[in-house]
Amino acid sequence: MGLAVDRSLLYAMGGVAWGDVDTHVRIVGTPLLSGSETQTGWTAGFGLEHAFTERISTRIEYAHIDLGSETQNLKFTGGIVPAIPDKVDARMDTLRLGVNLKLTN
Repeated sequence: MGLAVDRSLLYAMGGVAWGDVDTHVRIVGTPLLSGSETQTGWTAGFGLEHAFTERISTRIEYAHIDLGSETQNLKFTGGIVPAIPDKVDARMDTLRLGVNLKLTN
């Protein structure tokens, strides 16, 4: 979805997001607990692209990514003691700048 005005394009984006969320607990540099989960969620944002020539354009994009809340089981190094559950809430905001070069006509 986008709105073009002369050589500029304002657009919105959205979709599915996923990522590996790793948690590591260290005390004075010594590993103590660790856990890992693949979390899924959503992303939404908007951007602005402007064409300076027929071959060169620049863009700026903002996106919010929400991978939701998951409970990871943090395991002690050595695995002797049972795992400790830890709620992980993964959200992030990104800002991207780019320059595009069209290689063919």
